[in-house]
Amino acid sequence: MILRIARLNRLPKQPRFINSFCSFEPKLPAILWKPEDEFPSKTKWEPFRSNNYIRFNRLLSIVQKKTFDRRTLVLFTSALSAVYCAGSYEAYLLMNPSYIVSSSTFETLRFMHSYAMEQMLISCVWGTKSANLVAISLGLDAETVLRPLMDAASVSTEFLGQEADMSYAASDNAKAILQAQGFGAARSVMASAVALSQAIRTLAAALRAGELYETAVAAGREPLFEHDVVQRVIRLCGKESDVTSLSMQRYGRHIIPVLERNLGKEL
Repeated sequence: MILRIARLNRLPKQPRFINSFCSFEPKLPAILWKPEDEFPSKTKWEPFRSNNYIRFNRLLSIVQKKTFDRRTLVLFTSALSAVYCAGSYEAYLLMNPSYIVSSSTFETLRFMHSYAMEQMLISCVWGTKSANLVAISLGLDAETVLRPLMDAASVSTEFLGQEADMSYAASDNAKAILQAQGFGAARSVMASAVALSQAIRTLAAALRAGELYETAVAAGREPLFEHDVVQRVIRLCGKESDVTSLSMQRYGRHIIPVLERNLGKEL
C-alpha cells in the first residue's frame, strides 16, 4: 500500500529537451569589449581622401552648379562674344587703311584677333593694352600697321596740344581713333559688369553651399564617406529610437539610421 502511494505521488517523466535545458552544463564565457573595439579601424591615412577634402569638393561642386548653370553660361558667353567683337572692331579702326588694302586678309584678321584677345581680361578693370605692343609681338611694323595718330591707348593731351596739320587725312584718323576709344569704353563696361555680377553670384552661392549640403545630407541625396569606415550597420527605425541614439553615440559612423518620414498625417 505504501509503495503504491509513493508511485502515485511521483512526478511524471519530463521531456528530454527540458532536461537538457535545465541541466547545469558549463556555458560560454561572456565577452565584454569596448564599443570602439566592435568594428575594425583603418590605419592607413590618405590625405586626398579625407573627409574634409571630400566635403570641400562637394561644396565646390555645389557652388559650381549654382554659379554656372545653363542660363548663366548663355549670358556669360554672349557677353564675352560682345567684348571680343568690340575689341576686333576697335583694332580695325586703329589700323592704317593703306595697310589693310596692301596686306592680305589673313594678316588683317590675325592682328584683329590678337588685339581682341589681349583686351579680354584687362577690360574687366577698364584697361587697354597698347596696339603698338600687339603689332610688335606679331612681328609687324607698328608704324605701318597703325594709323599715324598712334593707337587709342597712347593718345594724350600732349599730342592734342601740338599744332598739327588739320588735313583731311588727319581729321579722318582722329575720328577713327575717337570711335575706337568709344568701342574700348563699351567693351570695358560690358566686361566689368559681367565680372562683377559673376563675382556676386559666386559669393552668394558659396554662402548658401553649406546650407544646401546639409539639406541634401538630411534628405539622403549625398553619398556616404566610404574610405575610412570599414563596416556599417543599417538600422531601420521608427520616428524615434533610443537604442539607435545610444548605438550612434557608441559606434559613430558605423551606424546608419533610417528613420520613418513624418508626413504630418496620423491615422
